[in-house]
Amino acid sequence: MLQGLKLLDGGDAKGALSTFSAVARGSGHPVEFLYDLRDRLSDAQRAGLWPDGRAYLYIEDFSGPKPPTLSKADESQGRTVTKSEIVPNASPASGPAASLELTASTQDGESRYYVRAIVALSEKSFGIKAYVKEDAPSDVRLWVGYWFEAAQKGSATVEAPTQTLENGWTLFDVRRDFLAEQREKAQKAGYDASDGVINAIALILPPGPANRYWMAPIELYIP
Repeated sequence: MLQGLKLLDGGDAKGALSTFSAVARGSGHPVEFLYDLRDRLSDAQRAGLWPDGRAYLYIEDFSGPKPPTLSKADESQGRTVTKSEIVPNASPASGPAASLELTASTQDGESRYYVRAIVALSEKSFGIKAYVKEDAPSDVRLWVGYWFEAAQKGSATVEAPTQTLENGWTLFDVRRDFLAEQREKAQKAGYDASDGVINAIALILPPGPANRYWMAPIELYIP
């Protein structure tokens, strides 16, 4: 936290944002961390960190010495990964992005590639933004995975795109009462959702030709 404040007060808002994001991820409760950070910063510090007035941190910004790439969760379309890498200066904000190249599908089925995330479900309101791009546009969807440790149960939601941007990227803006939604599902299934976390964010790919997919930094924000 102190390092982030030093960077922010020194004029390095980008470095401060990455530092605060790393601390938030490490806490396991990034929603509460973001609210606390917003309330602790002065008006000048908030304006320096978030010039557009929107309080957010990165769930994953694909930076650092060993950034994650998109990993295979399920592949029953017969696709093969030909390249998976981090490309600098490729995101809509000129930051790094994860890039994944796949061969064409040979059959119907599930094709899903994920990034690990640990976001404890919170009573506080929050949203998630993810930016996705394809060389050949298709009906790609965003998959948000949940895990409930005490019950040893998993759950997921599938999200449609929210907006197509001028630069070829597609925005997925997921905003809902995550905890209430998962509590309702858990109650119907007979387990407890109180310790639930979002544990993965993935791309669900429709069958189709060889393609290249991109995922830019994934944001956690206060609506």
